[in-house]
Amino acid sequence: YPAETIDVVEIEPAVVEAAPLFKAYNNDALADSRVNLVINDGRNFLAKSTKKYDVISSEPSNPWISGIANLFTKEFFTVAKSRLTDDGIMLQWILLYNLSPDDLKSVISTFNSVFPYSYAWTSLYTDDLLMIGSVKEHEPNASAARCRALIKCARTNCSPRQTIRPLSNVKAAGD
Repeated sequence: YPAETIDVVEIEPAVVEAAPLFKAYNNDALADSRVNLVINDGRNFLAKSTKKYDVISSEPSNPWISGIANLFTKEFFTVAKSRLTDDGIMLQWILLYNLSPDDLKSVISTFNSVFPYSYAWTSLYTDDLLMIGSVKEHEPNASAARCRALIKCARTNCSPRQTIRPLSNVKAAGD
């Protein structure tokens, strides 16, 4: 993605300390001169910021882990939406393993309640769901193209075109 600046917000200093050990897998992302590394809670960072972003990517752990659930709330998604540019997109990673169907339905419903246009993508090789949300309609392929750099950084060993498949405009059952 041709970004001028990239704000990377990580709550756990140990993750930052370990990042160089994974240079071969993360394209040495923290060495990129465009990266502004902030050790902070992502939710608090966005809540205090007035900056607008073209892309916000959230990749928290499972919502059932203590302290993580607040990154899957209507309040968090609303704050993220308020920090997007008019054409901006929100990318929410959801780890599906050990996630109950009711919890998944809750996350999808909550995301959809904030973002009027949302799409879900799954990987053929992992138990991940990628929700892409925006306030303006984007063609799913256009949204994927805008997120391709993020996906490539996360999955450098394979081509996003081969491993990510769209589920189109997904609503949770009962929506």
